[in-house]
Amino acid sequence: MSEELPSIGQPLLPNETKETNIEIPGDRNKVVLHADEVKNTIQVVVNSSRGRRHGARKKLYTMNTSYYNLFVVEGEEYEEDEGTFQIATDLALTESITEELKKKYARLDESAIEDIKTFPTIFTNKNHHFGYTDNDHYACYGVVTGVERDGHHIIISYHILGDLKQQDLINMAADLGILKASEYNELNDPHWTIKESNLIAAMKKAGVDLVTIT
Repeated sequence: MSEELPSIGQPLLPNETKETNIEIPGDRNKVVLHADEVKNTIQVVVNSSRGRRHGARKKLYTMNTSYYNLFVVEGEEYEEDEGTFQIATDLALTESITEELKKKYARLDESAIEDIKTFPTIFTNKNHHFGYTDNDHYACYGVVTGVERDGHHIIISYHILGDLKQQDLINMAADLGILKASEYNELNDPHWTIKESNLIAAMKKAGVDLVTIT
């Protein structure tokens, strides 16, 4: 996860109608985006090359870019393109979230889960230090593919699309709705929240390398 990631070459605007190819560097994936004319969504076609055990697979995801999921899970490496992890129910959509979004999604009924699966998602571990992290600490960018309750835990299935430096997320805290103080930010604490923010647009605005549009 230490390789340098290429920069975005063109903006992703909700009202664009032409298809856009995106190359994920290294062993990641090839993505094709199509922006919806009416809704603030993009379609993502993934040709997975990293899931070596099962060979290449093509999948289609539709993302609602008005929101994004943020998972801070201690000890999870996200080493495979696809996998699962657990988060305690008392850390799921209970903090660092607006009351409106909490009321709408924390119940995790079928409708809420289907919405959650359309949000771009950041998967990461806790910061290595108070309020900041190391330069080689990478977060993952992808989508949630499943949500299941299991007693006092919730099992999250995911598909990783790419990597980005966690310190970049901290630097972009204001644009991403991440709570931040001088020696603390919410990436210091394990939790799952939903933010009302366009993650992809914020990345572009900050010049953060995420994917390359060719």
